[in-house]
Amino acid sequence: MSKNYNINSIAFFDSDSESQIDPEILLRLLLSQTPPPYQLTLPIDDLINSPPKSNGTIPRPKNSFIIFRNDYSARIKAQCSNMTVSKISGIVSQAWKNQPTSVLQFFEILSMVSYQRHKIMYPDYKYAPQKKEKKSQITQTSLILVRDDIETPTNTSYATDLSYDLFSAFDDENTILIDKMLGIFYDKINM
Repeated sequence: MSKNYNINSIAFFDSDSESQIDPEILLRLLLSQTPPPYQLTLPIDDLINSPPKSNGTIPRPKNSFIIFRNDYSARIKAQCSNMTVSKISGIVSQAWKNQPTSVLQFFEILSMVSYQRHKIMYPDYKYAPQKKEKKSQITQTSLILVRDDIETPTNTSYATDLSYDLFSAFDDENTILIDKMLGIFYDKINM
């Protein structure tokens, strides 16, 4: 009878310390159990290895949920090939929450192996997230206010001075809203 390991008693493998358990050995022990804690759909190497992306960047090591997600979504796709990604994500998330502790521990060990292999494949890797540039949000009113060909009305009856051709792209509700906003804007300018 093989021994069941508790993830809380496992520490990462460190070459300096011989008392800790190597995750690769622990994984082989778990897979030798009959039955294993979880029946994988994809090969283990496909799940835990992190090959470089097509643009050459090195991906982060996979955590336990990402490994589970990759395997479980492959299982769902094999059963229902026409399911959307958002539906698959919801099913995977719910399945992850309902997994027994032994399965969660199994995937934690897989993530430990993934981390260890990642460290060997990319010894100089350092996580450096790239900040995304914020896109400016352009509203319909800001598009109109930016135009240089609109003359500022000289009197308070701005509706007669503005050509309604400028608003032809908008529906009536937006035109009324824009008129009100422009009226307030022009009233503040003329004060």
